[in-house]
Amino acid sequence: MQASATAAPPSRTNAAASGTPMSTAALTQATTAGSAIRRSAIRGTTSMVAAPHARTWSRTAPTGDPLDLRRASAATTPARAPESVPVIPPRYEGLPARWPRPPTVVHNAPAPLPCGGLREPERCRSARLGRVIALLSAPTNLGLRPPEPGAVPGAAKAPEAFREAGLHRRFTEQGATDAGVVLPGRYIDDDATRAPGVVRNQRSMIDHARRLADRLDGILAARATPLVIGGDCSVLLGVGLAMGRRGGVGLVHVDGHTDFRHPGNSEDCASMAGEDLAAAVGLHSPALSDIDGAGPYFDAARTVHVGCRDDDAHLPEVRSRIGAVVPTSEWRTLGTAPVVEVLRTAAGAAGYWLQIDVDVLDASIMPAVDSPDPGGCTPDELTALLRGLAPSAVGASVTVYDPDLDPDGAHARLLTDVLTAGLGDLGREL
Repeated sequence: MQASATAAPPSRTNAAASGTPMSTAALTQATTAGSAIRRSAIRGTTSMVAAPHARTWSRTAPTGDPLDLRRASAATTPARAPESVPVIPPRYEGLPARWPRPPTVVHNAPAPLPCGGLREPERCRSARLGRVIALLSAPTNLGLRPPEPGAVPGAAKAPEAFREAGLHRRFTEQGATDAGVVLPGRYIDDDATRAPGVVRNQRSMIDHARRLADRLDGILAARATPLVIGGDCSVLLGVGLAMGRRGGVGLVHVDGHTDFRHPGNSEDCASMAGEDLAAAVGLHSPALSDIDGAGPYFDAARTVHVGCRDDDAHLPEVRSRIGAVVPTSEWRTLGTAPVVEVLRTAAGAAGYWLQIDVDVLDASIMPAVDSPDPGGCTPDELTALLRGLAPSAVGASVTVYDPDLDPDGAHARLLTDVLTAGLGDLGREL
């Protein structure tokens, strides 16, 4: 999203002070500008408050914000209270004062910046603790097998299901911003037509990976911390491409499966959602693990995994290939704090990407996934793990929740609780 600037309407302060009435045309112009500013406010690009039923509306700073308090204490003279600007469009003239009035109109409001309206981090509440979190939807299902022949996986609906469950609202209340969406191509069940050595929806998946990587580049350039809401875990291709361009970023892979199928250990490669970790460290076909020559996306020695079950078919190979592997059984035996220390040390406390596949939770708790399995962690265990890992993460992605398997939204609400509690400090230490 490109930056845009809106010219401020003529100031009314002088007119209001002199008692000179404004023309209908000027009022209409101000009201139109106010609508644009209200849209910015909804996106989180400005902060406004108003007293109910008042004819005078004003812009004020968030009460008690440490940044504002520091500025006030450093001032040599007391700060003058913000001026109130009467803004009453013609159609409201003559109505009783108790009737509702239109929302605030703010003059000279800052124009939105790229990446879905990101503002400078020091202007956001979450800057008190660290970098601003930017929520980016990636509603792809291209890496999954069809639930049945001719059907389409429901994971593409996950970002909006999370929004309905309150995830976006709860993050933005903590100072995060909505960075928009990167739409995927159409899902096609191409089992009968694709060539050998090609995975499902490969061309569309590579295209989506490039566009997702470009968007992540912009978010990181704006000094924000991306939180990608998938979709399936083929989003790790786009994430990996962006991290490969930057270099020096580790990977923490939280998943109920190792996702380590690749052409070297299986003839059944078909769905990237079961092969993403192998692709991330360069073991898949070059078309997927070396997009635009950026692979391997992550150094295998700085790649770690936690959450698989003891009977995972690729567990022995994964242990020999990457920096650290902690199945759920070992995680529970050791305790979360020591596991966090192992993962952070191996991935590099200077920065890593945090990939979270929600099928790491036990199947009895989280059945709304593509491949639920018993033996997983509890919501409390996952929350504690994420709290320990989030502060040193350059970004995170959440994948594989399927709203089609959650008709009443109960699992989306549970995940919203886990994610808002576990990822609230995402990127804080970087």
